[in-house]
Amino acid sequence: MRITVCKDDKGYIYRKKLVTWDEAVEFGEENGLVLLDLNELCEIPNADLLAIPGVLAGYRDPNGMFYSRGSYAYVWSSSVSGTSAWLRSLYSSYAAVSRGSSSKAFGFSAIYKQRENLFIGKPAYKYGLFTDPRDGHHYRTIKIGKQEWMRDNLAYQCKGAYRNPDGEENYGLYYVPNEIYDWKYVAPPGWHIATDSEWEVLENYLDASVGFAITGWRGTDIGTRLLDPDGFAGVLAGLRLPDGSFDARGTNAHVWSSSDAGSSAWLRYLNSGNATVLRFTYSKELGFSARCVRDVE
Repeated sequence: MRITVCKDDKGYIYRKKLVTWDEAVEFGEENGLVLLDLNELCEIPNADLLAIPGVLAGYRDPNGMFYSRGSYAYVWSSSVSGTSAWLRSLYSSYAAVSRGSSSKAFGFSAIYKQRENLFIGKPAYKYGLFTDPRDGHHYRTIKIGKQEWMRDNLAYQCKGAYRNPDGEENYGLYYVPNEIYDWKYVAPPGWHIATDSEWEVLENYLDASVGFAITGWRGTDIGTRLLDPDGFAGVLAGLRLPDGSFDARGTNAHVWSSSDAGSSAWLRYLNSGNATVLRFTYSKELGFSARCVRDVE
């Protein structure tokens, strides 16, 4: 996911690229964000809106032509008016703001806020975005309890990492521990591959029936929660076999931890038809997905 984003000091996430209204909404849904509605957008002072980097982006017409860059700002809201949508437009030399509607086919800027998702009995999630400085890849992030996890499978290309040529982009890469010198060189700065213990902390926060140091299928609905697209967003990417073939795409998720167990390593296994999660060890010759946790300062 290579999308240019920045975040202001008020917590709004702003996407610089000009997008149609449908693209703006889809981007938010895919990244745990919500496009501001017109009332929220109107609450932002003009000076603050104009201070967001790159907001005077002009607009893109339905024919792909760009206009008014550096002088005008057009910002979508999530509020719909028939076949159009409401927006705000600003001019660099005016203190006033115009409120109007336009065809959803035009490309305007978009400002988002982090969406909060409530699980029964659990506090709201906090979402974010992280860019790996090594390759520019963007990852969605989520704060669950005291941990901050990536909501996307790791996709950093290194020795021992393989891409499924027939897989979806969100599958990430498949990592073969026997071919990896050290997990610490795989994760981006400030992050690390989750340990088995960190997986247990996550699981027990979401489902207290999981318990600790238990091998096998555990929990009540932890598998469902880990696959929730508005939460941890587990990916059923399947696995890579030692012969280089791929299997179980769309039905299973195999995710390594960085914790070794002799010639094997601990992992988590999710199945689309099972509400629980399997904790066990397996040979480090296979290629599984990997998830990162932010380092604790």
